[in-house]
Amino acid sequence: MASFTDPVVRPRMQGKARGILRAGFPVTPLTSPVTVDGTASVSTAGENPDRVLLVGNGPLSGWGVPSQEEAIPGHLARELSYRTARAVEVDLVVDLAARIETASTLVDDVDLHSFDAVVVVLGVSDALQLLPQSQWRDGLASFAQTLLGGVSAAVDVVFVGIQSPSSVPFLGLPVGGRVDRAASDFNAVTRSLCGDRLRYLEPPALDRIGPARPDVPGAPAPSDPREIAQVSAGYNVWAVAIADTLARLRAQNVAWSR
Repeated sequence: MASFTDPVVRPRMQGKARGILRAGFPVTPLTSPVTVDGTASVSTAGENPDRVLLVGNGPLSGWGVPSQEEAIPGHLARELSYRTARAVEVDLVVDLAARIETASTLVDDVDLHSFDAVVVVLGVSDALQLLPQSQWRDGLASFAQTLLGGVSAAVDVVFVGIQSPSSVPFLGLPVGGRVDRAASDFNAVTRSLCGDRLRYLEPPALDRIGPARPDVPGAPAPSDPREIAQVSAGYNVWAVAIADTLARLRAQNVAWSR
């Protein structure tokens, strides 16, 4: 069997990835909750909020729900506010086609210094294209340097690992296949690079993240309220994991909400 870095295998997977990205997640008639420029903001009531930046793609894209309130940003704002008893503002910068080598462009126009924490969710696009681990390591190190160079000296940057791409229904990938293995290898690299101010968070293990494929017999309609609720519940699992981490970091860091 060819390895997942085989030069014959990789171009075929890259073609699949490009086709998916051009199609723009063709799984739901619901409008993406992200604005045209790829940004959004959700906040809870109160003054002097703790500010969190979410940047990347994958689960952050929020497909399958009608608003950011039901996607990761809304859930995270509420979950973190519940844990800290403080107002929370979550800003989102998302690009479906973003890859680790171009990730720094996502924050070109972002005032990183104004945030108390930055959370990055990236890598599905790179796993789909079977990017060599060395390129993932170099791109990650460069992006981490960009983020740490832009935030306050006391701010933590959290990299969330890549979920198994096979858990995204519309990708139609085999469980434990080449792309899942690539994602797992990327996570190992990310884990090894994280340390003091650069934190690693294991991605929540879900059987499914995002909406079901509507072309599968018996699949629920994307607009079915029960399907929307299930998709939103999956995003909430991610938000809870992130909120637990940020609440712990906040308790250790008196510089938040300066």
